[in-house]
Amino acid sequence: PRRRPRAALARYKRTAEALGAGAGVSAECDGAADQCRGNPGLVLCNTTTVYTGPGTYRLSYRCAVAGAYELHAAVNGGAVADNDAGWAPRVTPSEAVNGYVYGDGVEAQQVATSAAVFTLQAIDSCCNDLERSPPPNQLRVTLAIDRVHWDDVTVTPAPKGRFDVSYRQERARALRLDVLVNNRTVVNGTIDIEFVAGAAVASHCVADDAVAQPALADDVMSFTVRAFDQFNNKLAHSAASPFVATIGVAKDGGGGSGTATAAAAAA
Repeated sequence: PRRRPRAALARYKRTAEALGAGAGVSAECDGAADQCRGNPGLVLCNTTTVYTGPGTYRLSYRCAVAGAYELHAAVNGGAVADNDAGWAPRVTPSEAVNGYVYGDGVEAQQVATSAAVFTLQAIDSCCNDLERSPPPNQLRVTLAIDRVHWDDVTVTPAPKGRFDVSYRQERARALRLDVLVNNRTVVNGTIDIEFVAGAAVASHCVADDAVAQPALADDVMSFTVRAFDQFNNKLAHSAASPFVATIGVAKDGGGGSGTATAAAAAA
């Protein structure tokens, strides 16, 4: 499967100040992290300062994006004791509530197959990739095809909140695939896909009755072969993929032989 897309890095800094008893007390957090998938307007990091009484302030910070941060507290522009270099809290993802998909099994055009495979990455409410796989009872992955629940699916947990998903689609046709986590369609989980026939398989190809008709010497005789793939999907017309037949001929009593070749595209 192809690598998952990486979102652009964003730098951010938020500062909140409150004045009390003539003292300016502030907190700020600084860091770099991915923008939230599907919610680019989310505030990445926010701090607040509340005056709670003489000489006392409560500083709070809330970071939506998981990762490493630097946290600084200042009074009248100067760092508080033991905070010259800042603290280094690490924010981790919360529980899984959604996800996004990537890989060959969600491409817009595919060959009919018994196993179309893609990867689902679980994310939390702030669109952070999970760092570890959630408990089985916390996240349920299901598929729907043309709005109908699809049972022929295998979901295998993988490291760091990923799931390998395999589904069967052996019939050549256009369809709409929905990928759901806990009955909710994931961020990019509605995909229109066209499944096309695969390569012709000789044992699935059929000749019409004309092949058994008597022939006259030097007459051009023809018959039709209908080409199908391994799942009995009829091949679409393709001039770039001719169907070639080689015919061995034995004459009555003479034991002679000859060959003829024909090229035709399935209608």
